[in-house]
Amino acid sequence: MKGVCLWGAFPQKIEAAAVKPTTAFTLFEQRLQKPSSLGLAQATLVNRIGQMTQTEANLAVLHLENALKAYLPTATTLMNAPVV
Repeated sequence: MKGVCLWGAFPQKIEAAAVKPTTAFTLFEQRLQKPSSLGLAQATLVNRIGQMTQTEANLAVLHLENALKAYLPTATTLMNAPVV
């Protein structure tokens, strides 16, 4: 069996790993960590998406979508709870 050398096959990943994230993306990620601040994270994304790189903006949208999807069962339970 012959080995396959992929060294240098994905140069954009190596370059992307060396780049420091923008302050807008870092702030968004911090706000995304707590379910109580998902709305604030969404507002940060909407208001500061122009300050992010294209890759960061794509990741931010994906992360927000995943966080909202993960929070949906909790939100549904809270909304369907009977009022005492």
